Formats: sequence, structure tokens, C-alpha cells
Amino acid sequence: MGKINKIKEEYQETRSHAGEDFLEWVIKRKLSWGVRWVLVLLIVVGWHLFLLDVMNLARLFGLLVLFFLCFMLRSLFHFFGSIYRRIKKKWIE
Repeated sequence: MGKINKIKEEYQETRSHAGEDFLEWVIKRKLSWGVRWVLVLLIVVGWHLFLLDVMNLARLFGLLVLFFLCFMLRSLFHFFGSIYRRIKKKWIE
């Protein structure tokens, strides 16, 4: 309970205007930009899945394929980079 009371107290002291609610304050003050974008993406994807339109599901599948390709390219880049470093290290010794 101590942490919750501390956060509530900080909210009361630092909110920018009287109409600012707690969720708005948390998003502005406590979340980094990376976390904010992930939250936005989750809300957008969740909203489109809630609507259950075929085109939205196709877009989601395409987005997932794009993320998978980015992940695979990053993995291959690191794999070949480690091989290059090992070969370079052997040639220097």
C-alpha cells in the first residue's frame, strides 16, 4: 500500500490541470516513448481484432509477417557478424 499511496500523492502534487485524470497523468509522466508506442500498437491491433473484419485480419497477418522478416534479418545480421568477427580474430592472431 505504501507505493500506491506514494504514486497517488505524486499525482496530486504534479498534475498539470484540474481536469487531468490519473490514466492521462500516468501515460504522460511515467511511460517512456517506447512503451507509449507499444501501448498504441496494442490498442490499435486490439480494436481491429475486436471489429473482426476480413481485411483487418489480412492487415494484421501482413504486419506479423513483416515483424517476423525483420526479426529474421536481424538474426542473420548478427549471425554473419559473429562469423566475420571470428574469422577476423583468427587472421589477426
